[in-house]
Amino acid sequence: MRHTCEAKDCSHKVNSPRKYCARHNQRINRGLPLNLRINLNLRRMCGSNNLNWNGGTAKMLYPNARFLQKQRIIVILQNPDCEICGTPAAYVHHKDGSKSNHRLANLQAVCPKCHAREHIKLRKRLTNLEKHGMKEVIGNILNI
Repeated sequence: MRHTCEAKDCSHKVNSPRKYCARHNQRINRGLPLNLRINLNLRRMCGSNNLNWNGGTAKMLYPNARFLQKQRIIVILQNPDCEICGTPAAYVHHKDGSKSNHRLANLQAVCPKCHAREHIKLRKRLTNLEKHGMKEVIGNILNI
């Protein structure tokens, strides 16, 4: 049962018995209006126009997040290649695993693969410490 989405000015095809395409179903599920106008000149919709908008609340993943943003820019500008394998860097990794230690000496530019590997190594270390009953001690040190 293939038909066109029933939302105004939408030409997406729908293969299911639903009335709307995936985009408009997502808007309905989130309580957003169907006729939300999108500025096509913007790559990302900001604020309440974003489909992921949750009322402006955000969970701060890192203490001193603004300072970390500045430090990330400095690290990437100083070293645009991954410090481990040499491919273009996309992330900045905390060497010691601490989310609150934003010193330049603790930050390294890494590619996505190396960043994932570093976090796997950190998880393995924490698992080994947990086996020996040391997770609480290390968790307090790393702010985990």
